[in-house]
Amino acid sequence: MQSIFATMNLTGKGYFIENILDCEGGDSQIIANQAKKADLSHVIIKVAHRANSSNIDKSLGVDYAQRTIQTLKAAGIQTWGWQFISGDNPLAEARKAIQRVEKLNLNGFVINAEDEYKMQEKDAAASQYMTSLRTAFPNLPLALSSYRFPSYHPQIPWKEFLNKCDFNMPKLFWVQSHNPFEQLARSVNEFESLKPYRPVIPTGGIFSTDKWQPSTHEILAFLEGAVELNLSAANFWLWDTARSSKLQDLWFVTKNFSWPPTNTSAYITKAYFSALNNKDSERIAELYDQRSVHVTSNHTIQGISAIKNWYTRFFNNTPSSINFINTTTSGEGNSLHFTWKATTQKSSNDKDTPVSRSPKISLNEFSELFQGIFHRKQIKAFPRKHTLHTVIIDLDNPDIDLMVTPRSGLGRTTSSFLRKYNLQLAINGDEWLALNDPKGLAVAAGDQYSPPSPEPTAFISKLNQVQIGGTPPKSIWDAISGSHTIVRDGQISKKIRTCEKPDIYCQHLAPRTSIGVTPENYLIIIIVEGPPNSLREALTLKELAALFVNLGAHSAINLDGGGSSTLVVENNGGSKTLNTPTDGSERAVANHLGIYAKKLDTIDIITDGNDTLGLLNDKIVYHLTLFTKT
Repeated sequence: MQSIFATMNLTGKGYFIENILDCEGGDSQIIANQAKKADLSHVIIKVAHRANSSNIDKSLGVDYAQRTIQTLKAAGIQTWGWQFISGDNPLAEARKAIQRVEKLNLNGFVINAEDEYKMQEKDAAASQYMTSLRTAFPNLPLALSSYRFPSYHPQIPWKEFLNKCDFNMPKLFWVQSHNPFEQLARSVNEFESLKPYRPVIPTGGIFSTDKWQPSTHEILAFLEGAVELNLSAANFWLWDTARSSKLQDLWFVTKNFSWPPTNTSAYITKAYFSALNNKDSERIAELYDQRSVHVTSNHTIQGISAIKNWYTRFFNNTPSSINFINTTTSGEGNSLHFTWKATTQKSSNDKDTPVSRSPKISLNEFSELFQGIFHRKQIKAFPRKHTLHTVIIDLDNPDIDLMVTPRSGLGRTTSSFLRKYNLQLAINGDEWLALNDPKGLAVAAGDQYSPPSPEPTAFISKLNQVQIGGTPPKSIWDAISGSHTIVRDGQISKKIRTCEKPDIYCQHLAPRTSIGVTPENYLIIIIVEGPPNSLREALTLKELAALFVNLGAHSAINLDGGGSSTLVVENNGGSKTLNTPTDGSERAVANHLGIYAKKLDTIDIITDGNDTLGLLNDKIVYHLTLFTKT
């Protein structure tokens, strides 16, 4: 199968074209000029419909697709073709695709499969079509264009299509809605939990209906969201409509958006650990160059075939319960370094593990600090450089227990709070007027020491069920409040989304402490800080809210931030601060949220180590593994 890294150069912005004659009057040179001005990296042109050619006039002997593709290529723009297929005659459709690809010398090919493939017994048709196409073009990048949410369309033979594809290009059309980022985040999350996973390159909609038309703000949110989610590229449907006078403002948004450089190192690391945990030796082999060398203390293996065979034997002799976790990643340019550990999963008596219960949150990139508490640290470059700490807490774990600072413990640093009450994790809580006077409602074990206020509140029951906002429970056990509701009903809250107070919601940058809950009963904690030389320039409230939506939060609130923002964990009987407080040291705050949890006595670290990769043309040419524990 084609290496996914042979196609890593598909980055940036692209457009689909359905009818060339509806684009710039069919003038291929104007199409190429406009694509160049818009800094498009690729254009995807319809070349076939079922078993017939598209964009060709047989009576005139003119192949508009061929003429346009040649002109675009001369301008340095990748040209892909796409074909709508029904599956009624898969071999004839495949023959037509092969014919058009060969004639047009395409850089890649997109398969568009929708309603017709939801009919019964289309799995075999998909398999026949894809096998014929891949056999004819073993090195041609292929992509699937279909629905945005696989959960809505389980009849589509996703496995048969994606097994032989390099990319997944879902049509993310938010018709009748105005929440492109939320829908994009959901689409990416659903496909990440679908096997086989293929890198997502979403297709946004630039068209209108009688009752709906996207706004310039929504198109920008779609593009920014794709970058925030570390996607390598994004497409738009459809050039034919985007250049019309009615929608040309949307075209200019895409034209003026600068796509940042792709982080190949992060992409390779994510793909490598995904393949390890899926026990997929073929996919691992795709990451390596033909001349690659893999070196450990026990062996030196050279070449893709030998590396693939080694991983196949390794997986055959490795218990299925082993999970590989990427703990740190560093390096620039052609050198990549990461550390990892291999652990056994919890016993089968632990039901409803986070990985299986929540389609929204994939924990492969998280480290489990304590039983039911998972942590991930990321250094992000978009929308500006910042450090992001994400903590996921499994509220269904019977050994997790939450607490809010009692009246007698007010006015401490977060570390002092954690040590005093023998907690495993703690964060700062509400804003405050004085160290003994939180601004919002605060209750600890039924003792209310701060009255209700307009600030949003998180209510915590005796059974550690968390409710954010809404009607207060009749009997409140624990409660802690924040400054703003940032997510409501799974979407960025209206006040934050519409920037009702632009300076606060859309422009003001600050370190943040925030909490949210998901429908699957996970508590999400996000702590964010700016770069080392400017810790206070982190995220806006709107950018913070988008992070929670991406993780599937149903609701979320912002707590106190700035110099108060602190994330602390228990460490060998003491405490360790995971983030960098902006004051240089911890600040005493009014109250806190703390979590009790069990140590990882049911997790056995079998192996851990350090790996160094040498990269060339987005492939691994040198892989050194040093085990620190075997």
